[in-house]
Formats: sequence, structure tokens, C-alpha cells
Amino acid sequence: MNANDISRLINGFGRFRARQYEHDPGTFEQLASQGQSPKVLMIACRDSRVDPAIITDSAPVFAR
Repeated sequence: MNANDISRLINGFGRFRARQYEHDPGTFEQLASQGQSPKVLMIACRDSRVDPAIITDSAPVFAR
């Protein structure tokens, strides 16, 4: 891992905050305060170009 990799992670976090968190902070605050109880565990390759949330059409809390 080099400085460019770290920069990409930091920039990605910034994009997440702008695109996801800022539009629905309540969901993420609920996840942080109440924890999670997933009914399914999906293991995917860390180098996968397809996010499991995309192929399953799932939100962070899909089983409410």
C-alpha cells in the first residue's frame, strides 16, 4: 500500500459521505447506535468489481 492507495481510500470515504450518508444519515446513525443483526452473510472477493449490495439490490439495512 502506498500514499496513492491511502489517498484513494480517503477520497472514497469523502464521496460516500457526500453521496450516501448526507442523504440518509438516520440509517447510518441507527446502525451505529443499535448495532446490526444480519440474517445473511455474503463473502465476496475483496478485489471484486461488483459490489454485493448492487447485485442483490440491497440497502445497508435491507431487512427492516
